[in-house]
Amino acid sequence: MNRFIYILSLALILGFSTNSFATRGHGNVYAATNDPTNNQVAIYERNRQGEISFVRHIDTDGLGAGDNAPIDSLGSQNSVLLSEDNRNLYVVNAGSNEISVFRVRSSGDLSLIQTIGSGGDFPVSLTIDDDLLYVLNAGGAGNIVGYKVQRNGSLSVINESIRSLGLNNPVFPDGTEVPLTPGQVGFDRENRRLIITNAGDRELLVFDLDRNGIPEQTPSSTRSEGDVPFDFVIARNGTVLVTEAAGSASSYRFTRDNTLLPISSAVANGQQASCWIVSNGSRFAFTINTGSSTISSYQIERGGELSLENAVGADLNGALPTDATITRNGRFLYVLNAGTGDVSAYRVNRRDGSLRFLNASAGLPNFSDNGVTPQGIAVR
Repeated sequence: MNRFIYILSLALILGFSTNSFATRGHGNVYAATNDPTNNQVAIYERNRQGEISFVRHIDTDGLGAGDNAPIDSLGSQNSVLLSEDNRNLYVVNAGSNEISVFRVRSSGDLSLIQTIGSGGDFPVSLTIDDDLLYVLNAGGAGNIVGYKVQRNGSLSVINESIRSLGLNNPVFPDGTEVPLTPGQVGFDRENRRLIITNAGDRELLVFDLDRNGIPEQTPSSTRSEGDVPFDFVIARNGTVLVTEAAGSASSYRFTRDNTLLPISSAVANGQQASCWIVSNGSRFAFTINTGSSTISSYQIERGGELSLENAVGADLNGALPTDATITRNGRFLYVLNAGTGDVSAYRVNRRDGSLRFLNASAGLPNFSDNGVTPQGIAVR
């Protein structure tokens, strides 16, 4: 009897612990509130079917930039980023020029271990490769700053990595200026280069990296094939897929001299404000169209050519999406909706790229009510 009572008590403790993550989940989605008074991360649990449910918020100890724009306060992709081993989560705080570092527990819960300066104004995007992380600061002259990732995930600045972009942006861009600031920094497939989208000058910048991950002094510049190049993703075959806010997407490949050569130019989707792009690997890419509140799907050919598969692969019914992420296996797509303050979950058909709505879960600021625009999302 005593043994039975002990086992029952232990089960109750585990089942009803204040740590609501227990063992129910199959993974997590993390999204930033971007609140200008107290930036937070909303933690969601996802099950094996891909459906999500909100769990709780955790403070970043920094400030967002959530009320500086009509709908898109950062104008960027990858402002929330998981490490490659999913052990750490990194979040920009554009309002206080900082990066927050979280430890991801086995349950999916987060613990804050560091908040560190971004080395510039208005940090908007992050990229990581093993023990090297770069941040893109889009305000003022703009710059990139590299960090050494320590064993526990914390960051230390690599002083020789800092490179100015030589821009003339406001230190804290407002709603009319954000769409014309740099939107993303990211490593290419081989991790030998850093790519940056610079919408204001309609260009793609590329920094070559040395064996220690230090950029060259001056980047090369490639004219964007479409207007307002916003964000990009690297397909499995190394093709660079760029979404353009004018309502199109283009693809590029690297030449031997490390310049970008267009493959498909500004393939239109008939939608408005195509600002974010994700890919399920090598066959399909999806643009998130804020102005139309839709998702468009593109097919990626073996040579990197893009063709429009479905102009409206999913209709978000006016939810005003402001970011998206996809699981590494390409099965599930998650969209952050600023207009409704929730995250939508979709299952991706890997044969034809079609999307099936699963569910939506609240937990984020609703732009329609308070003017705060959540942005930044990652999935594990």
